Amino acid sequence: MNTNRWLLVVILVLAAVLRLWQLGEYPIRLTNDEAAIGYNAYSILKTGKDEHGAVLPVIFKSFGDWKPGLYIYLTVPSVAVFGLSEFSVRLPSALLGVLTILLIYELAKELFDKKVAIFSAFSLAVLPWHIHFSRGAWEANLALTLLVAGTLFFFKSFKSKKNIILSALFFAFSLWAYQSAKLASLIVLIGLGIFYYKEILKLDRKNLIISAVLGILISLPIITSLFTGKTGRVEVMSVFSYTRPLEYIESTIFEQENITSQDPVYILFHTEALNLFRGVAGRYLNYISGDFLFFKGDWANPRHTSVDMGYLLFVSVVPLLLGLYVLFKSKVTKEIGFVLFLLALSQIPAALTRDSAHGVRSLGMILPVCIILGLGLARLYDFILKQKRIVGLTIISLTFAAYLYSMCLYLDAYFVQNKYSEPKDYFYGYKQVVERVFEREKDYKRIIFSQSYDQPYMFFLFYGVGHDARFAPEVFQGNTTFQESPSGDVGLITHLGGIEFMPTNWYEDRGEENTLFIGRQEDFPQSDIASGEFNVEYINYPDDKPAFVLLDRK
Repeated sequence: MNTNRWLLVVILVLAAVLRLWQLGEYPIRLTNDEAAIGYNAYSILKTGKDEHGAVLPVIFKSFGDWKPGLYIYLTVPSVAVFGLSEFSVRLPSALLGVLTILLIYELAKELFDKKVAIFSAFSLAVLPWHIHFSRGAWEANLALTLLVAGTLFFFKSFKSKKNIILSALFFAFSLWAYQSAKLASLIVLIGLGIFYYKEILKLDRKNLIISAVLGILISLPIITSLFTGKTGRVEVMSVFSYTRPLEYIESTIFEQENITSQDPVYILFHTEALNLFRGVAGRYLNYISGDFLFFKGDWANPRHTSVDMGYLLFVSVVPLLLGLYVLFKSKVTKEIGFVLFLLALSQIPAALTRDSAHGVRSLGMILPVCIILGLGLARLYDFILKQKRIVGLTIISLTFAAYLYSMCLYLDAYFVQNKYSEPKDYFYGYKQVVERVFEREKDYKRIIFSQSYDQPYMFFLFYGVGHDARFAPEVFQGNTTFQESPSGDVGLITHLGGIEFMPTNWYEDRGEENTLFIGRQEDFPQSDIASGEFNVEYINYPDDKPAFVLLDRK
């Protein structure tokens, strides 16, 4: 085995450790989406149906957000082997994360050379962005793996023509993984078409036809869902689903500036199209900002990032700038053009949604970013080789120390600091609450859990399925009331196994005897909590602040 292969093995082992170590314990909370993925995988395993009773669905209704089902199906074997747990739900994503490093190595080798390939693989192995989303059951991580695989086998088809069929399969199945993959895959395919159309025309026509037919057939169920109301949060979060209210336009534009919608001033400066463009452009620029890449990460969704950390290691600023220098100073080739194309457009799927930043929807940026980091490190390596021995060793030592320090900063943020900065939308405490309910439920006639879009019912299903037959898929399917959301967003379950999920109506319900109330601290008046009339139990965050309060009248 040559040196390059040994280095690749070491990188893969490092990547596996970073993604698999204490996978069931970190992140310290299971999200509602992870719980839904796990329970639906368990339901498919036991009954061949999802939680709502649909037989082997392509798209899972879940909370009403309509999840493409590929990750759920990939989770079935893991649940079958390890049981339903945090570890079994996250394991497919962690393994896919390691696989993606091998794929990025092969892709960078096809585009450039082995040196760039090994540095690109290393960059991905230690990339906080990729580590974070490989350690959770994130469908976007699966979509990224399929996207890289589809791109890789496209280039491999130039040497072995049947690989174009594999490429088409990977691109098509990426649509089964994550909603935003529809646009992300299209961007990559457009880039391949622009820069490699001559190579495509030289491919075997029969294989091209087979690829096109298979790709369309596999994509068809997902594409059809766009027209059958199964878009879920895609439609809700899309910038195209929202326009400014007419009242706002009339009061803040027409009246203040004394104009109408036909006035040139309105057409030039205030139209809905211009307002949409401003928003999209602003979000687009957020994804290439220092805050997003190095200092804050996804500031709009704290659970998508680690405390005071961006998505790249601090030390990565040097190879990133070097890589960009290589791209812009080198002779323009198809390979360089393709990487720049991806760098320019890969954040578009995220910019077209309402969040000011979103680490999941922008995950496709990892592909061009890691190749650019690989180019930068390769240039640094070439520079070191030209120096005197003492100078070269000094640069290597400083680089190693900088990477080690940056990595330690990230690992401390992820494994230590994150525990103490968890806002309530991190879902911490649901496991402990469910365990306490199971211990105490025999003492009460009613258990009322404060309703929430955290989807508390799903945590009872996930943690309760091995505890009580009430939560078995065959019992749950078809025996619950699912309240559809009037906005088209996620809906709610109101009753499950004797547990009621409803908005807290404390002043009417506080006199109930033999009733256990569960909610956030803000759901109950502090005066009642401190009155001595109620038994009070807290489920705390790791920083000892209350996550949940359990109340019952003495």
